[in-house]
Amino acid sequence: MNRYKFIILGLLGGVAIWTIDAFIDAYFFNEGGFIAELLHPSDFELYIRTSTTLLLFSFSIYAHFTTKKLQIANALLKGIRNGTPDLIFYKDKDGIYLGCNLAFCHFVGLDSESDIIGITDYDMFDKELADFFRENDKAMLKAGCAKQNDEWVTYPDGRKVLLNTLKSPFRDATNSVVGILGISRDITERKRTTDEMERIRYNQKLILDSAAEGIYGLDLEGNTTFINPAAARMLGWEVDALIGQPMHDVLHHTRGDGSPFPAEQCPIYSTLKTGVAQTVSDDLFLKKDGSSIAVDYLSAPIIEHGKCAGAVVTFNDITERKTIAKHATMLLHAVENAGEAVLITDRNAIIEYVNPAFTEITGYSSEEALGQTPSLLKSSAQDPSFYKELWQTISAGETWHGTLIDRRKDGSFYPALMSVAPIDDDHGEITHFVSLQQDMTLYKKLEDQFLQAQKME
Repeated sequence: MNRYKFIILGLLGGVAIWTIDAFIDAYFFNEGGFIAELLHPSDFELYIRTSTTLLLFSFSIYAHFTTKKLQIANALLKGIRNGTPDLIFYKDKDGIYLGCNLAFCHFVGLDSESDIIGITDYDMFDKELADFFRENDKAMLKAGCAKQNDEWVTYPDGRKVLLNTLKSPFRDATNSVVGILGISRDITERKRTTDEMERIRYNQKLILDSAAEGIYGLDLEGNTTFINPAAARMLGWEVDALIGQPMHDVLHHTRGDGSPFPAEQCPIYSTLKTGVAQTVSDDLFLKKDGSSIAVDYLSAPIIEHGKCAGAVVTFNDITERKTIAKHATMLLHAVENAGEAVLITDRNAIIEYVNPAFTEITGYSSEEALGQTPSLLKSSAQDPSFYKELWQTISAGETWHGTLIDRRKDGSFYPALMSVAPIDDDHGEITHFVSLQQDMTLYKKLEDQFLQAQKME
């Protein structure tokens, strides 16, 4: 019934006007009886009554629909206000609450808005927090404009949350400031997420900055998204100068022989197109000064939502390693082709390497010698004290030089000129011994012939 009260009142008003006019005509103007006036009005009376009734009914219809729209608007506003999880409140300039939504009621531990109206912050919070709220209110009112701040508050159940609060002037119909309108949002989880993301970013930066390998990231166009200090240092650039640069054009545009290296043939671009990791050994990266470094690198895809969104390239400068390997190859070649027997043992005198000259001189193959000790060459030409002195010398970190008689695999003896030296590690500890031995058989034969010739003279 309340939905149609204005229409019903309009109809009742029309009936009342019709009845009252008939009563006035019958009893004050003696124009006839009440029933006659009610049922048989004159044309003028009929016009007046009908016009008045229609006007009243039209007003009732207008009032009905206007009120209905207002009710819908109020219901919608109330639904939005009480449906939002944000805390909404408003109070006068003295800090007395004029209203709030349900979320605010739950926040302060009260049942309804009626329990809030008429009280202040001091009735709901401890003095320190209430003073904080009042100071913020006064600052906002003094400024005459909206103010925003973050504040840690404690719920009645003991939960501590971080609220982001926006307070603005509450104005009446004349635009005069009559109070404060506030909206507070719980940003505790967002704060925790932000802090966690900052922690992750910090750890990632710490890892990148401390990594010895060069690391840089690329977007799908091959432009640098990040690069660590080690990579920039190896390439001779500053970190900021490389951000956003097309890295293929910067450091990978030519091959080792100086010929052009098209981007579409680059393994890194293959990763960007296919999303498949690529491993490359002994490639070339160009430095800012035009020189180059030899590198091994891995380009790994960055997968987001099942699609390749970029790549991370990790590389190592192997220039020094290649130089060392080259020198080692040269040294090995020299040792393999040397005329002297070369023998290397561990610190316990177990043979780990012999060169071809060792086999040629002693008759023992490398398979027969490896795992043995140099005693397999020991002859009876030297007494035990000789070998004891040799071992004491090299164990003390000194090089031994001398001559001795050794025995071949076939049992024959041969004179040899030998030196034995210790090999130290980076800490000065002996790890191996190396022996160089020259067969003096021919020299001894020539020497004997020379002495015989002298005797004959």
